[in-house]
Amino acid sequence: MNLKTTLTRKELFNEVWTFPLTKLANKYAISDTGLRKICVKNNIPLPKSGHWSKAKYGKAPKQPKIPPIKEVIKPIELGVRKTGEKYIPTSTPLLIRQREIESSGVDLFIEKDFRKADPLVKSTKQFLEMKLNYNKNKDAYFSARDNSIGVDVSVEQRRRGLLIIDRVVKLLKQRGHEVFVRNSNTYVKSNGEEIDFRMREKQNASFTENDYGWKDRTLTPSGRLIIQMEYGYWCKEWIDKKQPLENQISKIIANMELRLEEKKQERIGREERRKQEEIQREIKAQKAAIREAELEKIKQLFSNFETWKKVKEMREYITVLEANNHSSDYIQWAKDRVDWFDPSVMKEDKMLNIEDRKKLNKEILM
Repeated sequence: MNLKTTLTRKELFNEVWTFPLTKLANKYAISDTGLRKICVKNNIPLPKSGHWSKAKYGKAPKQPKIPPIKEVIKPIELGVRKTGEKYIPTSTPLLIRQREIESSGVDLFIEKDFRKADPLVKSTKQFLEMKLNYNKNKDAYFSARDNSIGVDVSVEQRRRGLLIIDRVVKLLKQRGHEVFVRNSNTYVKSNGEEIDFRMREKQNASFTENDYGWKDRTLTPSGRLIIQMEYGYWCKEWIDKKQPLENQISKIIANMELRLEEKKQERIGREERRKQEEIQREIKAQKAAIREAELEKIKQLFSNFETWKKVKEMREYITVLEANNHSSDYIQWAKDRVDWFDPSVMKEDKMLNIEDRKKLNKEILM
């Protein structure tokens, strides 16, 4: 029977931000999914996807503060696994994909020779075995180089490395992916997305003191091969350990396929965000246009009001002129001209149209 332990909400919060859930599942007698559910129930924020990959390079976001809650949280009781007992996840996307590959009927076994090798692998073998002679085979050398997979291993590991990479390339193509070389890098492409990969050999470093008292570093091949996928945050490597690379082929292919699918979802997400941003920009522009039109109407309203006041005063002045017996012709002329400025009088006349009247209003009544 497993032992029990009790954690406070804060203690569990610190745990999930210190170790991945899969590692905590090895410590406590619960699955990583079970731990996630407990965290959600207790309002404990979890690191986002990719957090631990970034943490390897010191690029992970800082741990946030635990959010306060109103209700009283009871201590969280978890079982503790026995010494040596391991948590084996049974439903992760990687394991599901790996099992699907292994049960799909594809050949996972490494060839014994290069008779049926993929053309890219044959070209790579030719390139690695070729000696450069600028006078004789310069064109052939660079042609082979531009069609060779990234394989950087010692002569002793060359045959084994090429046979392993041959199986990887064949399996990728069998599963409908494209494998190609571009600018001396090797890529696998699917659904418009591509990732690069390569093979290299782990180097052992040794240091010797030279005549000047400085230590010189010497690298020697270790015999342990590595398949690397991508660089930077997303870099992932598979290396000869207790399980040789020959036995990790399905895991390598599963990781590559999941990464390609992840990149596709990232692209779809970016496109959707750009689409939403464009919609928001259009909405913002429409609102700005409506606001600008409304401001123009308000300005026109005030302009009409000021003109109306001037016209009202002018009509009162004409009334005074009439009372003082000014010429009737002059009085009529004055009334007609005042109508030009009156915003309430929008009828057309032969001498001045509406647009001309507005222009004249602006020039005279400023």
